[in-house]
Amino acid sequence: MKALHLEHTEYSISVVVPNYNSENTLRKCIESVIVQTLKVGEVIIVDDGSTDNSRSIIKELQDQNPKVNIISYFQENQGPSAARNKGIEIASGNWIAFLDTDDYWVADKMQVQLDFLQKNQDIVLVSGGYNKLFFKDTILYKEITFNMLCAKNYFETPCVLVKKDVLTRYPFNEHQKYSEDYRVWLQIGKNHKMVYINKLLSFNINNKRPFGESGLSANLWKMEKGELSNFKFIYQREMISFGQWFLYSSYSFLKFIRRYLISKL
Repeated sequence: MKALHLEHTEYSISVVVPNYNSENTLRKCIESVIVQTLKVGEVIIVDDGSTDNSRSIIKELQDQNPKVNIISYFQENQGPSAARNKGIEIASGNWIAFLDTDDYWVADKMQVQLDFLQKNQDIVLVSGGYNKLFFKDTILYKEITFNMLCAKNYFETPCVLVKKDVLTRYPFNEHQKYSEDYRVWLQIGKNHKMVYINKLLSFNINNKRPFGESGLSANLWKMEKGELSNFKFIYQREMISFGQWFLYSSYSFLKFIRRYLISKL
């Protein structure tokens, strides 16, 4: 299929990719953006103080793809939230997509999301399936209400496409290492419409399980503490009642116990 371009439309898209020592997966990650059937406006790679061969790979990608606007920004190591915030600050697009360097997009990811947004212009955040789907095949898409989102995080960061003028009101917490993206989606979801498209849009390059393995995303207790801190955060800002805080926190903790037990099998 011939690639389509988004120039001169109301949808200009910037892709923000934080990178830290990802020389083994970085190329596949970025190439999955380059080969999209619907081309994005720019790809912003924020290198967070890498000490491996990442910078050389970024330079190679820029040289090999002169028609693609690949922007590189190098900073001292500050963590993925700071890298995402810097990418958002640099971005010229009015929509922001995220991709992590150990993930990749399916070829029509952007096409699927933009087709949906053009028909549903009141939506400010759209996501989709990451490694698996949340709903039955008969469901094409699902609006995720704030209460639904409090009960379950449906939005994996590599699948998210969000309106920039909304996102900039809720920067990623640079002091929070776990579940920091979930906090952003919760703040957006309180007053805006968000949708989950029931189609696989992104995959993990290394087929890493969502929990129970070593690595940042598999540190179950730290992830749970991050999620609980999010509920405390939205309660303190009067986004939920005390009863809702207790309910969502308790439900979250029960899910944590289940995940922990599964990880030990």
